[in-house]
Amino acid sequence: RTKYLRPAGLALALMYLGLAQSQLDEYEHTQHEAVLRSLGEAQAVFRQLRIADGYSRVVHNLGLHWMHVGEPKKALGYYSEALKFRQGQAIEEWETLGNIVDVRVQPEMPPFGSEAGDSDLLDRLEYLSQQLSGHGDADRALRAHYYGLQLLGHAAGSKVDESIFRWAERAIAQAESAWKATAGDPLVRYHLGRWLGTFYAARMLIGIRRRESVDALLRFAQNGKARTLMLERQGESVSPQLLVDSAALLKRLQQTPETAFIEIGVSSLGTAVLVASLTRDGALDVRTHALDISEEKLVGLLIKPGKGWQWHIEALRNADNNSQLDKLEACAAGMERILGVLYERLLGPVIAGLRSQGVEHLVFAVHGPLAAFPLAAAWRTVDGELRYVIEDFRSISLSPSITSFVYAEQPRPLTACQYIIGDTRTLPKEAGRDGLHLESIWRRSAQAVPWAKSPAPEEFLRSLEQADLVHAVCHGEFDPWRLDKSGIQVGGDALLSCERLLTDPNPKRTAMVVLCACRSGRSRSEDFGAEWLGLSGILLRRGVQSVLAALWDVDYSASFRISSAFYEHLFDRRLPAAVAASVAMRDMLHAGRAAKQSDADHWFLEGHDVQSIPRLRRLLDSPWLWACMQLVNVACGASSPARTERPG
Repeated sequence: RTKYLRPAGLALALMYLGLAQSQLDEYEHTQHEAVLRSLGEAQAVFRQLRIADGYSRVVHNLGLHWMHVGEPKKALGYYSEALKFRQGQAIEEWETLGNIVDVRVQPEMPPFGSEAGDSDLLDRLEYLSQQLSGHGDADRALRAHYYGLQLLGHAAGSKVDESIFRWAERAIAQAESAWKATAGDPLVRYHLGRWLGTFYAARMLIGIRRRESVDALLRFAQNGKARTLMLERQGESVSPQLLVDSAALLKRLQQTPETAFIEIGVSSLGTAVLVASLTRDGALDVRTHALDISEEKLVGLLIKPGKGWQWHIEALRNADNNSQLDKLEACAAGMERILGVLYERLLGPVIAGLRSQGVEHLVFAVHGPLAAFPLAAAWRTVDGELRYVIEDFRSISLSPSITSFVYAEQPRPLTACQYIIGDTRTLPKEAGRDGLHLESIWRRSAQAVPWAKSPAPEEFLRSLEQADLVHAVCHGEFDPWRLDKSGIQVGGDALLSCERLLTDPNPKRTAMVVLCACRSGRSRSEDFGAEWLGLSGILLRRGVQSVLAALWDVDYSASFRISSAFYEHLFDRRLPAAVAASVAMRDMLHAGRAAKQSDADHWFLEGHDVQSIPRLRRLLDSPWLWACMQLVNVACGASSPARTERPG
């Protein structure tokens, strides 16, 4: 009020102040009146000055705030007012229409198609999509198609199925056109994969409802996941591209007859699921499910403030010493609640009856947001006790897509194994001793390559070209929007970033990488194209066949014990990697459950004060402890040790 001499400058400052107060209100819940004062005064000044652009921006932001405080009808009124001034300005109109859609698809709002102006809204989105596409703004154009699918998915009855079908077909055609136009720009393609993923998932759901053929559904599944990942492994110049159909799927399942492959595609319309396995007489059995858990609901489970999966993990990560145990208990309870919801709403209906058919192994192909959850730890109640999916099946693993499953590579043998320890100044001192223990397991049937301690990024990359198995103990970072800031800390403060790995031209001979590094198994919450743009996925792009990596900030002792048990099952019992990893998790779960129900010693309780031990004991069977590592691979059965004994 004292700095700006021009009223328009003051109005702009008031608008930004209101936006900041609205964001602060998400955390403190005390700023509501201040928001209304700041934005209301800015609105009045812009109206008095007859500055339409500023006025419409403030009114739009008032809608955002009312939506934030749970008043969608008030929000809709402000958005509608803003739209009067924004029509004809493609980007501004697109922005406000998107927020109107967000209100219209709320559960308490009437079904789409029942309100005056609904058809005009859909027509306007189609027009905007064409206009934005013509201006080279493919991302906003495709998001306009996404908004249309959201609206049509909120309609009542089956009459809209044909409308949804036509809309999804147009959305796919425009996404495919944008994809073809960006052949020389991989970063743009990674982002476009998000739209291809959600549109093909919607089309697959429509196909299930329309009872389309299995081959048609498989085509939608193939086109919607991990396209750049598979092209980078296969080579874009290879022609023809690999085709997935029921005959190819049958042939693949015959190689591992006790396996069920589960394709899950989540869209704004709901979730499409295809479950493929063999009958007891060896025929292909494909079952489909149309579930009502939408993309928005799934992302809410992942990131919703105060309740979402990532929110709990971040709260624990940022806890100080005095509040750490409280945050750990809250995190474990939040995880348990969300994993129960996932079983009830998604996995339970999908895997029902598979065990009685003789299925022992589950391989999932899922979008990035769903891959953030440890599917092995989804649970139901049996006789008053939690029973996890990992207790019903011998192994659970992930494959990037149905293409990588059907055309799985032959696993390369693990003949040379290397232990890499990152910044030795900050890692636990036990890491050196534990490396010797892991080496002793490897030497029983393989060769142990000399360690790499605090390696430079170039040294780590050379290890990926020389060793068959690399076990890395490092600090990890994951920023979903900054590949240059995501990766693992190697020597000193040096970061081997995802960006560096992604641009490294040399293919990697390493068959398997085990990453005891925080968040190394994560991908973006927006990764509906299943492009796996985290460290584990980028290693797959560079030629690695199997990656066992951490989904969250791991407890060092937990990751070591899982790794140690994994290698014992892999090298001593010669189990496939997916089975070895699953047995290791099951071992830790059962040991924790037994210690929880008794006064037995447990490694997680060591070094803690007597007062905290009863609270910690209640967490010994929590998925936070035993389900932190997840395996994703592109090999059939994944890698295993060489059958020939190797000298140590």
